[in-house]
Amino acid sequence: MAFTPRNGEELIVRKSDLNDDVIASPNSVLAHCLFQIGTMKSNFEYIELSKILLNQVTKSMIQNPGWYFNWSKLAQAITLGGCHIKLERNANNPQEEWTSAETLEIAKHLPSWTTIEFKNGTQKKQIEVCANQTCFAPVAQINQALEIALDNCSLQ
Repeated sequence: MAFTPRNGEELIVRKSDLNDDVIASPNSVLAHCLFQIGTMKSNFEYIELSKILLNQVTKSMIQNPGWYFNWSKLAQAITLGGCHIKLERNANNPQEEWTSAETLEIAKHLPSWTTIEFKNGTQKKQIEVCANQTCFAPVAQINQALEIALDNCSLQ
């Protein structure tokens, strides 16, 4: 991604930011989004695009890791296969909302590259864990989901 449009005025240089400074670079955010959407929707073209973007900064990332934090998180997710948690609720029953406390209880135990998706369904409130292109049977309890996630979404 560049800071100026292709059809804009002609400049000496079309600036594109790859480094993560105080705020993550637009390119690393785009690469993350491609990976997360690709993982959620099993769109391997998006996953491959995120890998291509990552490959463009890998050498610089290894030499100066402090300037590529968001890229490093993406590299972890790609290397370790990603981790995707689906919090499903019955759309017809407002009593089955996922609370902030429940969501935090799940998120605080998981790796930073985990994607959490909220999904309306017609079934009861449940949690589905997907890791390494495998989705496990949905469970009803947070501790059950965490056990599956930590066994399959860890650094080991």
